[in-house]
Amino acid sequence: WDNTYFDRLWCTYEIAAFKYEQPDGKIRILPAVLGTFILAYLCSTLLAEFLHWIIRAIAKPEKQHWARWQVSLLSAVLHLPMFFVCVRVFAQYVRDMQHLKDQLQNFHVREAKCFCCSVGHVNPETRSPIMCDRKLVNSSIAYWAEKDCQDKDEERGLNTFDLDVRGRLGDHVKRTMGGYAKVPYRFAVAASVTGALGSLDHALARKGQGGMKALFFFDALLLRHPMNVALLLVALRKQAFRLQGRCDEHVTYLVFSLFFAFLHFATLRWSLALISTKDERVEESETGWIARVVGWMLVELVLVVWLYFKRAFVQVDTNFLTPALRARAQTSGSAAQAASCSLADATVA
Repeated sequence: WDNTYFDRLWCTYEIAAFKYEQPDGKIRILPAVLGTFILAYLCSTLLAEFLHWIIRAIAKPEKQHWARWQVSLLSAVLHLPMFFVCVRVFAQYVRDMQHLKDQLQNFHVREAKCFCCSVGHVNPETRSPIMCDRKLVNSSIAYWAEKDCQDKDEERGLNTFDLDVRGRLGDHVKRTMGGYAKVPYRFAVAASVTGALGSLDHALARKGQGGMKALFFFDALLLRHPMNVALLLVALRKQAFRLQGRCDEHVTYLVFSLFFAFLHFATLRWSLALISTKDERVEESETGWIARVVGWMLVELVLVVWLYFKRAFVQVDTNFLTPALRARAQTSGSAAQAASCSLADATVA
């Protein structure tokens, strides 16, 4: 999906044709910018972890016993310039997600653009007249939308398709785009690979049990990095547009880069407890250390589940329906289902 997808007539035709052939088939919509999103975070963490590795190599083994806050602070400082680039890409992703939401909520197949209408139905090269695709596409979509109706009506069929896209498709997209994070969890994990490998390298350079080092790696891959990414995306979605109205765009990106670096510092400091040695825990009992580690991982797990897997359903606006349709929509729970062939007076405001 890109910003023009639902504005193109033949793309809407593509959706209608798929649903006609496979009524129970699932449509998965993924933004094209998601690839840039993953690549930006992969490269940023790769470069920052490489610089961290160089500093550790120069510092010699005797400096490997820095306090957790020192290690975390150094890592956050190294990541900060990289996060500035990430935030720009993430902000674009947030804007695209908002645009997708607006497109679905305000979808009208009659307003979709096509080449023939944009050139006035005249071939710009030969100046010969060309047939209108819109008539063919609209009639096909209306026919498919009312495949179970005996008295088919094109206007009613197009209204039904509009409601189906705004209702069921919008609901499906919202439920499959990663909860509050608006990113599928598997893509967040893919973006976290280089950061997790950097954490593994750091763990292998320290003394300690191999099992805890493996746990530290999987914590970074499956919990810590995806959690940080999701928290940043939520913050961008809630606050970025407010800040942009008050200050320069680059200042806004810097503010969120600092916020992202702080998240990295705080979460890494807590996660480093997983690979702390007994010498580093002289003032803490074994029971206290286990309770702190388990508690922190539970916090990460709860946040990841809440941010990526919470299913929030679309509340379909039924104000544009007639009273009969609105009543049926309230009982059925879906405005798209309410626009059936038995209620031919469906209108779209």
